[in-house]
Amino acid sequence: MPHGNDWPPGVDVEKLTDAVSIISSRLAHKHRRLVSVDVSDISQELWLFAWRKREKVREFLDRDTRVAQKKGWSALLTTLERSGERFCQKQKAKEIGYEIQDLSWYSTDSLKDWIAVLFNGEGVVTNEVNDLNLRVPKLKNEGFNLEATLADVSQALDSLDVSESALLKEHFGYGTTQRALAEVWEVSESTIQRRLDSGLKKMVDFLGGPRPW
Repeated sequence: MPHGNDWPPGVDVEKLTDAVSIISSRLAHKHRRLVSVDVSDISQELWLFAWRKREKVREFLDRDTRVAQKKGWSALLTTLERSGERFCQKQKAKEIGYEIQDLSWYSTDSLKDWIAVLFNGEGVVTNEVNDLNLRVPKLKNEGFNLEATLADVSQALDSLDVSESALLKEHFGYGTTQRALAEVWEVSESTIQRRLDSGLKKMVDFLGGPRPW
């Protein structure tokens, strides 16, 4: 870690140290099965990243109002986590034996289409790499492995509470409208929308999280 005097004016090194510690511990726990990564490796990588981006770090930490400071702190944590996640994914690729570019990442929008395909064989599914998060490297000639992807989507649905899974299946899989679901569940349409959004986000997390960079 560079000495405090080496950082641009306005960088609170104690706060930065806290941020690096929080994210390093979080990622070390998340990737605890990796032999080649521990908390010290992640911490070192984050300090190097923070030093390379020290002017951006200053922008995050050197803020006047309390609201701006909270936003800057949140932005710093997010930026560090993305950098650390990319480092861990690179180490995982080396350890397992694939290229980092072979991975692709799910979005909540693409999951809506995959659920439709899973339950009624219909739906337009994008073949853009950044829209999918396959748990296996994509096929070089196909862009994705359909059977593996559908199996992952099914597992992600099964990881939800029964009510959440049923709601997503009815709406995205069978096309039941939010209004109809609201009447059956005796709640507002806005409540149905919140539950659908929450279920999709949980599925993304189950499948590895959103694209980290």
